[in-house]
Amino acid sequence: MISNTSGLRDSSVGMTAAKAGTSGTSSTGNKSQTMRQIGMDVFLKLLLAELKNQDPLKPLDNHELLQQISQIREVESNMQLTETLEAVFLGQMLNTATGLLGQNVEGLSDSGQKVRGKVEEVSMVDGRAKLRIDGHLVDLRNVQSVQSRR
Repeated sequence: MISNTSGLRDSSVGMTAAKAGTSGTSSTGNKSQTMRQIGMDVFLKLLLAELKNQDPLKPLDNHELLQQISQIREVESNMQLTETLEAVFLGQMLNTATGLLGQNVEGLSDSGQKVRGKVEEVSMVDGRAKLRIDGHLVDLRNVQSVQSRR
């Protein structure tokens, strides 16, 4: 049996822009879209403020403008890559854990107790794969040995 008690990791991310005075926080599910929107909103506010306040005798150089746009896009791209890698890692953990269903394993329970027995259930708790062994939850990272099925 596989269950998911928390979905994806429930972390929060905050971002502030010193000049624009904008901040935002969101959960992982909407983080990428929200951060992208905040990033573009902040960038556009900063760009408009810069264009309004620039010295008419020294207008903004096209190279500088393109460089700023490039930096914003790079940050967005890195955020998307991070989100994708987190999803792949979560999938790999779940795949590894489900492969242990019915197998005899030994490891440390969440309470620090040494546990040995068959994996009865796999669940995701706070973005971590947990194995239920004889009524104890064992984090996948705390598995010390796996015996082959006989």
